[in-house]
Amino acid sequence: MNPGYKGRAELPESIKVQFRPCAMIKADFKLIAENMLMSEGFREAKVLSSRFVTLYGLSEELLSFQIHYDWRLRAMKALLRQAGKLKRIAPQGTLEQTILKNALKNFNLPRVVTDDKPIFEQLCEDLFPEIPLIYEPDKELMNATKFVIQDAEYIKNFSLDYRDENDFVMKVVQMAEILEVRHCMFVIGPAGCGKSAVIKTLVAALNKLGQLSKAE
Repeated sequence: MNPGYKGRAELPESIKVQFRPCAMIKADFKLIAENMLMSEGFREAKVLSSRFVTLYGLSEELLSFQIHYDWRLRAMKALLRQAGKLKRIAPQGTLEQTILKNALKNFNLPRVVTDDKPIFEQLCEDLFPEIPLIYEPDKELMNATKFVIQDAEYIKNFSLDYRDENDFVMKVVQMAEILEVRHCMFVIGPAGCGKSAVIKTLVAALNKLGQLSKAE
């Protein structure tokens, strides 16, 4: 019933005639974002919502087309909830602009393809100029990941070319972070780039930490 959305197709004419057409106005993303930010405790919700919606709008226009990209309302709501979570754990006195910028970069960059990353990062800098990042990856998960990939019993099934690289460890941590804001996800990339290794390493690291529910 909503053919303009990804994955939807037009109804056949034989079915369409059974329904009465109606008109709807487009959702006001800025107003929705502002209300969500206020509900999460942001005092600068009006200003931040404008920047946030502008960033997602420009990302949709300027970044390449990828089937896994989503810059619409569902993705906005998921990220704003995560921004609220970051605000609640941020040190006292942390700027709200800093919190939102961190949320935008930390939870979008892992799903942005390599060619689009410079564009997205520049958009963030233009809309949030001179705002420092306070990103701190989960040290406990990073240490567990490093322990797992150095375990001889575990690595015997994988190539050793990337097991000691920090980039591989960060990919494992980023995958865990994305799962904090998504019910499910796809891991994409060419054959042999380490997709299966990232997934299995994350499961092994979470098991080591005793977080069996997340691993499942």
